[in-house]
Amino acid sequence: MEKFPLSSPEKPALSEDEKKRLEFYRVSKAGIAETYKTSKERVEYIKSTLEGIMPLIENKEAFLSRLDECADIEEKDQFVDALFELFKPIIDKKFEDPESFLAEGEKRPDYIEINKVVSYEISESTIFIHIYLNEVPEQRNENILTKFKEAMQKLAQVVQNHPEISLIEGNSLMIARRPRVIERFGFTVDKESTESSLNRRAYISREDFLKRYLKG
Repeated sequence: MEKFPLSSPEKPALSEDEKKRLEFYRVSKAGIAETYKTSKERVEYIKSTLEGIMPLIENKEAFLSRLDECADIEEKDQFVDALFELFKPIIDKKFEDPESFLAEGEKRPDYIEINKVVSYEISESTIFIHIYLNEVPEQRNENILTKFKEAMQKLAQVVQNHPEISLIEGNSLMIARRPRVIERFGFTVDKESTESSLNRRAYISREDFLKRYLKG
């Protein structure tokens, strides 16, 4: 795989497909720049998510070197642009051959991980969260709940920066099996689903979420 330039003085016009890919990438990845304050932290997070796509990268050393260079780019839009150039061959594969891409082991294609317990995705006026219990099997429930609260506090910053978001919604096995735990964190859990349902829905309004979790 070639060395991917972080910038190009003369970029050719993007095709419609490339524009769609860029928009998809921006929506899913721009949240990284909001969740993590510095580019160094952003790059460290990205490195922690690379395991599933490393088989797609031929020159891993060059790729990681280019990724390290992104840590020097503090301006958010420039940071996302640089990442797009770096990841473009992988993004192309994801759109052109999704089954093959997923077979390589991409872990969470559309979610941004806050910590080992919570990840999220922005879709129009809603943030969807997912809770991963199997990511921390060695930890006690109290620590999992602490991590969940910490994730909600970080997510509040993202919600604050996106005025179009009106609802925070999630579903997971934890919500289905332990709805009262989620309710303790201010969420309303749908009562219609069965206890075993993996699609049991929990939700909270923007106003209530920010009132509870936004610091300062």
